[in-house]
Amino acid sequence: CHLPFRSFDSMNRETQVVEMAQWAAEIEHVVSPIWCGDFNASPSSSTYRFVTGEQSLHGRSTCWTDLKSAFSDGEHLPTIGSTIPRVACVDYIFQRQHSGMDNAISMPCRSCGLAFNEPCGPHQMLPSDHCAVQATFDLEAGG
Repeated sequence: CHLPFRSFDSMNRETQVVEMAQWAAEIEHVVSPIWCGDFNASPSSSTYRFVTGEQSLHGRSTCWTDLKSAFSDGEHLPTIGSTIPRVACVDYIFQRQHSGMDNAISMPCRSCGLAFNEPCGPHQMLPSDHCAVQATFDLEAGG
């Protein structure tokens, strides 16, 4: 996903994550959903707090695991900025564990971290103003 970036778009970001969480709830009996992208939301934002189960929005709640934070001992690794060190954390991979249905596909995460976060090439330039967030999953079919 790529949520709006302007500060006055916070209401739009909130509406989008609520609708996306509703859609994910409709498919989680089949597969363990993964939600990733540029959320343009810091860990202190209402958008992030909603996704991670720390607050409700529009009368709804959900709870997803921030994999990058989980694999970095709770640290919110910065992912944006055109210089080193990066300045903010706005890119995430979230996972919601399947609902316990026996026939659901489970995808436990083995690792998660940053990629393309160092200068490279002859001019030692950063590949982008965002780092990539990458994760490795194991696929386990249910019975």
